[in-house]
Amino acid sequence: MTTTVRKDVFSKAIGTTVKAVGANPIIPLLSNILFESNNGNSRVAGTNLEIGISYTFPSTGEPFKTCVPAKTIAALIEALHTDEIDLEIDPDNQSLIVMTESSTSNIHCAPADEFPDILQVDNPSFSLPVEQFKQSVQRVAFCSSANADSAISGVQLSVEDGKLIMFAVDGYHLSYEESTLLEEGDTSLFPIVVKGTTLEMISRTLPDEGELQVQAGKNKAMFHCEEVDVITQLMQGEFPDHNKLKESIAAPTTILTVSTLQLLRAARQLRVFASETGGSKLSAKGMLVRCSAIARDRGDADVTFAAIKKGSDIELGINIHLLYELLEICTTEYVTVETADNRSPILFRMQGVETFYHVIMPIVL
Repeated sequence: MTTTVRKDVFSKAIGTTVKAVGANPIIPLLSNILFESNNGNSRVAGTNLEIGISYTFPSTGEPFKTCVPAKTIAALIEALHTDEIDLEIDPDNQSLIVMTESSTSNIHCAPADEFPDILQVDNPSFSLPVEQFKQSVQRVAFCSSANADSAISGVQLSVEDGKLIMFAVDGYHLSYEESTLLEEGDTSLFPIVVKGTTLEMISRTLPDEGELQVQAGKNKAMFHCEEVDVITQLMQGEFPDHNKLKESIAAPTTILTVSTLQLLRAARQLRVFASETGGSKLSAKGMLVRCSAIARDRGDADVTFAAIKKGSDIELGINIHLLYELLEICTTEYVTVETADNRSPILFRMQGVETFYHVIMPIVL
């Protein structure tokens, strides 16, 4: 039973799926990846039972199915200097024979029947351009809590009025982004919550272009785009209502329009002197914005630049580290800063982008 694959494609498939293989899995079989070939296509899959990745690619030859050690096959294929590779199963010795024009290698395998079936979600929910999905993940997932035991360490995905809404909050800041769907199917199981770090990994794993299809089950969700499928366990527990949180923000008495680059440069400078809690001051008087931070053991920094202000003068305490994180993902020339007073949430928007907003809670200096 021989199958022929292109080395570059096979290497990419393995490199993609090994992201789901744990370094030291409790179950030895999970240090392997599944490799199967059938009907002109081959598939490589890996899992740690929390997340699974499958990569499908064209091949020629006879059908077969086996499990191979992930580290071994990845290192071997990387070391081969060839365009095509022949793969053959030796059922007597339970091994995978890897052949090129000048070399032959044998890798000990495990029975494929014992490998978990990771592609178990079959409930088409919606689709959208994968570029929009990746953008939303970048703008939202960094706001999820670092506390792995909390539901707010996840990102909530909900579907409302033909739009995908991503929302994350950790008690100090929150992020919201909406994207227009291409198609909407059964979304009765939404909203769902995916761990923030997992969602970022899914975004990195998916292709950069194409239509992303999302399917949700009771405990799992699958993300399919082109040749890649990623399936993940969902988080359980209560998640804050983004609508109620938005309604609780008081109408602003001050609105600033500032250069994203100038504010980013100021935040970068102030981070040098801010404490771990990021305590810094942001004030607006007339058409000038002043940002400052003081560290008793290191010194201080003070940055002033012009801005457009509507409403009252204001002086706020803000976590400069959180502000810097936000500004790094902003893609517009200007951002707006809105607040009611120095104890109210600080609302940030990218100018001209109605689908996104971010909130940072003020701090007492």
